[in-house]
Amino acid sequence: MRLLDSHCHPEYALKAGRLAAWVQECRAAGVEGVVAIGTDLKDWSEYRELASSQPDFFRHTVGLHPCHVEEGWEDIVAAISPYFADQTMPAALGEIGLDYFRLPANVAEAERIKGWQQEAFRRQLSLAYQFGCPVVIHSRHAFDDCVRMIDASGVVIARQVARR
Repeated sequence: MRLLDSHCHPEYALKAGRLAAWVQECRAAGVEGVVAIGTDLKDWSEYRELASSQPDFFRHTVGLHPCHVEEGWEDIVAAISPYFADQTMPAALGEIGLDYFRLPANVAEAERIKGWQQEAFRRQLSLAYQFGCPVVIHSRHAFDDCVRMIDASGVVIARQVARR
């Protein structure tokens, strides 16, 4: 059986200086490749570099995780497009979505953050539609809103058309 880890965050191994050992452990366990899932501008370039330097093992994604959506998120989402014009193109756009689990207790603040998350998700789904690429979705305590927004985006239809 061939194994692919379709969702990992190797930044911990990178930061600990253990990347080579981590890759060796993965291979020893039978894992033939991994998809390093981007969650913020801070890890996108690192993961692109991994995919570029070790294309036989690493693929990568770029996306703004909902737990990283905060004031100024628009600039981060705007930085996604150049990665899809890069020689080492991402495997997908993500990890994107909605996370209502960790919202503040203050109702007004929670609604403000939910609004930011929803608009960031909407814009990233629009980019995925534009690029005809897969998406990696994060949904926690927000299933109905996620499904509604995915349906409204046309991403699934665009992906089916791109495969034909």
